Amino acid sequence: MKHPSNKYNFIQPNKSHDKKIPSNEPVFLIRGQDKLGPKMLRIYASDLEMLGGHPSIVADIRAQAYKMEAWQAKTGTCKIAD
Repeated sequence: MKHPSNKYNFIQPNKSHDKKIPSNEPVFLIRGQDKLGPKMLRIYASDLEMLGGHPSIVADIRAQAYKMEAWQAKTGTCKIAD
């Protein structure tokens, strides 16, 4: 998988996902420390829901947004992308 930033190119899927994410497919990573992360995940979840996405996937994305916010509050780590 291809990341837009070279600093994340070392992050690769485990073997069970190798066939699902081609090596030339662009991938965008939002880290837990990203100030905009929770908001972006909630927007994505809402759009997915409007398009008929599976409710459990929508719920998982919203839960991840909550986890990001909780982690940011706990660690004090929250910044814009650098």
